Amino acid sequence: MVPAPRHRNVIAAGQPAAATGTLVKNTCTPSCVAGHFRSYPVLVVFWGKATVKNHPGQQCYTRMTLIYPGARPNGVGQTQTVSLPTSLPAPARA
Repeated sequence: MVPAPRHRNVIAAGQPAAATGTLVKNTCTPSCVAGHFRSYPVLVVFWGKATVKNHPGQQCYTRMTLIYPGARPNGVGQTQTVSLPTSLPAPARA
């Protein structure tokens, strides 16, 4: 439902990070092709930390929580937490 960051999920000083945004979701009714897109305001919080695989010395967030202050997609609670990837490809060798 929510794509996790693909690159540079790097922690600044080990603190959680937060931002506001808009989640856009396809209703998929009657089908995903014929569905409509709905927008929902969200507060996004990144938290938890881990060492990035293949990148010694770098840390990244391990969780992302979406907090819906108002309307939210059907079947979704007021908060939704997902795990984030903790690895990147190994650095290229020269």
